Amino acid sequence: MTYIEGTPAMRPWPPALRSEEGLHALGRMLRDLTDALQHFVPPTEAVWRTSPAGPPLPGGSIRHGDVGMWNTIWDGDRLVGLIDWDFAEPAPPLWDLAQAAWYAVPFYRGEAGWQPCGFTAKPDHRRRFATLCEAYGAEREAVLDALVELQTTEHHRVATLGAAGIAPFQDFLARGDLAELEEEAAWLTTQRTSLLSE
Repeated sequence: MTYIEGTPAMRPWPPALRSEEGLHALGRMLRDLTDALQHFVPPTEAVWRTSPAGPPLPGGSIRHGDVGMWNTIWDGDRLVGLIDWDFAEPAPPLWDLAQAAWYAVPFYRGEAGWQPCGFTAKPDHRRRFATLCEAYGAEREAVLDALVELQTTEHHRVATLGAAGIAPFQDFLARGDLAELEEEAAWLTTQRTSLLSE
């Protein structure tokens, strides 16, 4: 554990995160993180916050699990860290990148999600998504597929763990996250062709 000097990217975002350079830095950091975590072997008795009622997801390395922009730390225009690892879990390697796209492109809250982030006009979602994926070295279609899997899993977790009274999922359920997740998934389906176009 160590202190990282900098500022989290709360909305409105710092200018760097609204730029292609900031997205490129985010994609590169996640690539480096994925590569580093391939070598981490968790203890067999590890308990994961996201799967208290059953085993973790199979077939993955460890992921950060909460790549919201509020967990990225910036020193001016420079991305210097990623904090808040309490949702770390074994999961498919592309899930962190997919989650970053969800919040950083942003796909979050569909058509209106960009407005609180500090943009002066609607951003080019396709270009921002392509920049993030290229920086990481991933195919856009694979990342969209991973995001569908992630959104489906999050929906299941909010519904089941929230109903079981497990924090923080009970709070997510109470504030209406299920409907929001369904709306975001539907919006992403309508945007898929344009996001994959050249």
